[in-house]
Amino acid sequence: DFGVVRNVEAALQVIVILGSCGMPSLSAKCLAEVEDESLRAVLIGRLALLALSASLIAACAGLVLLPPFVPGIAQAYLRYAIWAVLFTCAGKTLLHYFQGVKKLGSLSTLTACFALTSLTLLVGLTLLVGLSGWLIAKYASECLLLLLCLWKLRGKIRFRGHLPSAYRPARLIWLGLAIAASMSIRTVLDHCGLFALAFWDASNSELGNFGLSTALAATAMLIPAGVCMVIFPRLVERNRKNSNDSLR
Repeated sequence: DFGVVRNVEAALQVIVILGSCGMPSLSAKCLAEVEDESLRAVLIGRLALLALSASLIAACAGLVLLPPFVPGIAQAYLRYAIWAVLFTCAGKTLLHYFQGVKKLGSLSTLTACFALTSLTLLVGLTLLVGLSGWLIAKYASECLLLLLCLWKLRGKIRFRGHLPSAYRPARLIWLGLAIAASMSIRTVLDHCGLFALAFWDASNSELGNFGLSTALAATAMLIPAGVCMVIFPRLVERNRKNSNDSLR
């Protein structure tokens, strides 16, 4: 069962990277550039809508392109789980608002609450009803992240309004695609061994053992990722003070 879950999760990670279209990264960067609260409200709303739209397209494409790289038994779970990426992409985009405005306390609190709740749901429901429980927990946890972010941003997010031309949708999408392309290559490389094993019909135990090893190895990146999360908005803010060229 772990092999099935790990393979589906790897496929979903690729879809999330492509489906978010770089909007979480742009959320952190653009919001660090903008000081006006009313502009920030419109900007985060626009980025969330773009992420939601792009994730829908990515999910539909994933249904067609990913099944050969997922073992037969996992394909059914992938078809059901793939729509969770809509909540994931929108939630991650909203979550990075707090990184952009340097409210790292709120970011840490939301992330910790999400992680603890997700772990509890995943372990509890999986033990109770197996892989169906994992699927339910997947949707519940991703919906929870989105709802938590919307609640935390109440009064600070608007989906209509005027923004400077630097933040027009076409330009945001163009920049986001470049970010998504670079991140997706890295993600595919991280999971290429798992996808190759699935493509060549490896057993679920082999997939599970390999997936567990790669997951444990990935924990080494937690500290560098945390440092980057703190430094990134500060670098953007310093660049803004020294240059009037937004999104450079």
